[in-house]
Amino acid sequence: MCGPLTKPLRRHQFGDTVRALLADPDGAQPGRAVASGRAGNDVPALGLRVLLAEDNEVNQLVAQAHLAALGCTVVTAANGHEALGLWRVGRFDIVLMDCHMPVLDGYEASLALREVERLCGARPVPILALTANALEGARERCLAAGMSDHLAKPFTRAQMAQALRRWTRVDPVNTQEPSERGA
Repeated sequence: MCGPLTKPLRRHQFGDTVRALLADPDGAQPGRAVASGRAGNDVPALGLRVLLAEDNEVNQLVAQAHLAALGCTVVTAANGHEALGLWRVGRFDIVLMDCHMPVLDGYEASLALREVERLCGARPVPILALTANALEGARERCLAAGMSDHLAKPFTRAQMAQALRRWTRVDPVNTQEPSERGA
């Protein structure tokens, strides 16, 4: 159980507290490389393989917890360059891309990913932009970079589930793998 946080708040204390709060019922905490979870009784398992590109550790933990609760397997990248490397060697149903990351931001990473898909003749993987930017034109900038849609931070588990279902055509009743569904 977590105790109270005292000021001044240290970054590691905050991270430890968030990890403890988001730990699954077995006590395991979301992993950096791959975190697999189960959907609760009231939430159908989506069974998606998700690439999460997010540099902020707390945002990673929150997204991983939501995705694990939705029955997704998550591979996490800390920047756009790392995300491109993971995408090239893995098979993902969807990419969640933070727009503002070090090394290679989400806009540049999405443009590069789309170019590789184009050159290889591959079917485009859905890319959902994750951004706290609520300024006018933010969604349009994401779409111009080749992203499929925009999910504003902070988002709820329900909003994430809705976006995942919309872009992966997941039938909540059907829990087959996307390749088995013909999607």
